[in-house]
Amino acid sequence: MSAFCKYCCLFVPDGAGVGSQKLGQLVKFSYTNLKKAVEDFKAHELKQYHQDSKEKANNFLQVVNTSSSVHLQLDATYKQEIEKNQQYLIPIIDTVLLCGRQGLALRGKYDFGPVFVGETDEEQINNDGSFWAILHYRAKGDVKLSASLKSTKRNATYLSLQIQNEIINACNTHVLDALVNRVNAAKCFSILADETTDISGIEQFSLCVRYLHANDNSVAI
Repeated sequence: MSAFCKYCCLFVPDGAGVGSQKLGQLVKFSYTNLKKAVEDFKAHELKQYHQDSKEKANNFLQVVNTSSSVHLQLDATYKQEIEKNQQYLIPIIDTVLLCGRQGLALRGKYDFGPVFVGETDEEQINNDGSFWAILHYRAKGDVKLSASLKSTKRNATYLSLQIQNEIINACNTHVLDALVNRVNAAKCFSILADETTDISGIEQFSLCVRYLHANDNSVAI
């Protein structure tokens, strides 16, 4: 008959003995001297590495037995961060969509730097362009958006020209997909094509699709 210390076998680090010596009985080797078992076990319980191993074991069991593990907690935090970023992006995307629907150019002369310059219109001395001006105006009445624009790091504001172009391209893809699905579902359609040259001398190709709505047979272009 022999014995091991379950705590030290699982959680003790290598070289935990005095002078970083390798551990022996009860840890690396089985304990067989049962005549002195009570005395040796009590001495082992006083060892610092045994107490450290026991504490690690208790911490491990607490994590395992709790309903929310470390993995779930990290996952929940990650999901909260995603939701926060999504909520921050919504007004930015809405502003791009508004400019597109109204036929407003997004760009301005000073569309860089912090968008929330001041608390009042008088402090907004530069013409930031439609995108930045609308976002600035919206931030004055949106506490969360205002706080996000003020606290977000400069390299994570999602307000750059590149991000604006990505949002526009994503909208373009979404609109084209919706139109293609409508045309494919229509009973009949026709295509009109024309080519012309713009003011810079570059040829532009225009494509117009005329189709019947699948629901009410009304004509759409």
